[in-house]
Amino acid sequence: MNRRDVGLIGIGIVLIGTFVYFGFFYGETTGEVVGSGDGTKELNGHYTTAVCKDSGYCQDYVVYCNNGNVVEMHLIEDSDYQHNEDWVDSRSEEERTLCHGR
Repeated sequence: MNRRDVGLIGIGIVLIGTFVYFGFFYGETTGEVVGSGDGTKELNGHYTTAVCKDSGYCQDYVVYCNNGNVVEMHLIEDSDYQHNEDWVDSRSEEERTLCHGR
């Protein structure tokens, strides 16, 4: 390997490192909750939660909230689970209320 090759490899490593650094720290993540992309949806929070029936059948959802109201819910695929017959949801009523405090 000659000096030119070593220099090109060094420059390549620096460029890749720069792209990775800026992509990681300054990429798509803004730290703010954003709308649907078309600017029509005002959101002030989203989170995931299990929605369970009395039968013990639960599914996970991503829940989007605005001022304590559900704006949208998206099912997380393959997240369903059937608990035993004697299962009791240990979350408080407040914790089970969608968008409470959000």
